Amino acid sequence: MIKFLLLRGQEPKDRNPVETYYNNLSECDDIYTLMVNQLLEIHPDWMGTIVYWGGNRRKTYSFKLLEIRETSIHPNAYINYDIVWARGGFPEYDPVLFHIRKHNPKAFIIYYGANAKRFYPKNKFKDYNLILVDSYEQQKICKKECPHIPCTLFIKPAPDNLIGPVVVPKKYDVCYPANGRQQQYKGQAFVYNSVPEDITVYNLGTPCDIKCPNNVYRNRVLRKNIAAEYSKCKCGIIVYNKGLDSCPRVLPEMLACDLPVICADTFYFWKEMYITEKTGLIVKQDKIWNAVKYVLNNLDKYSPREHYLEHLSVKYATSYFSNLIQRFRTKEFQNV
Repeated sequence: MIKFLLLRGQEPKDRNPVETYYNNLSECDDIYTLMVNQLLEIHPDWMGTIVYWGGNRRKTYSFKLLEIRETSIHPNAYINYDIVWARGGFPEYDPVLFHIRKHNPKAFIIYYGANAKRFYPKNKFKDYNLILVDSYEQQKICKKECPHIPCTLFIKPAPDNLIGPVVVPKKYDVCYPANGRQQQYKGQAFVYNSVPEDITVYNLGTPCDIKCPNNVYRNRVLRKNIAAEYSKCKCGIIVYNKGLDSCPRVLPEMLACDLPVICADTFYFWKEMYITEKTGLIVKQDKIWNAVKYVLNNLDKYSPREHYLEHLSVKYATSYFSNLIQRFRTKEFQNV
């Protein structure tokens, strides 16, 4: 039996943690939880545990998958795990990872920063077997900073159980998902000050303190309801900067809802995997609105949902991830 551990991060503080307490996987919007569950379906001889620090909860999703939330992660509790996925690059993981490596030298430990600031290991523990990144630019930097650790690209899907096209009237031209609490990274000032008067924008997320024009509409909805809100729009935009986000989750989510997406070339992501002639455009930020007008006038040329299902779904992304684990883990065993 192979034991798989996902170090998921801190229990969310930017929203009510209860919003992330799922009764079952059908209502779960966390793609990492869904991917671990899919891994366990691919590998019948694997068991999985997902651990958060903060909170106080134990949830058994199936006889093979357990979620634990505890005040702090107990270093001695997880020393017998065979595969460890450290998501987020947090220093709170270090005691756990050192203990695992000490007691189980053959453990296969995967690093994924999931963030533009922590895309390669920067804390005390650096003895990883594989590093996952979101873009070729990050991979180049990672190979320079961590030359002895294999580094490859990761596919981030949307939660397919909740995100997909919903049949509703198209009320807005553009979907612009951006959290107002992170306005220094998300581009609200640019969007609000530059959007043409003849384009309507639907800004999903906690409102920021910047005054918006009359053709920008703001709304914060629960994640479980967001697919219907995406579906009210004709296309999407992302104008984030590299200060925080790395392949933001809203990109696969909008594609999954069949929205072509126009991306500014200002943030890290696997461009060729997500944006093709079927799914949208990548442009300089000052060309965003010209690109939006082009896409709105040529919507029949795009089929983002089709591309998503073929190349970005949870099933596809997890199969890809599983193959990476098997390939690199086999190499590690060959070198022991």
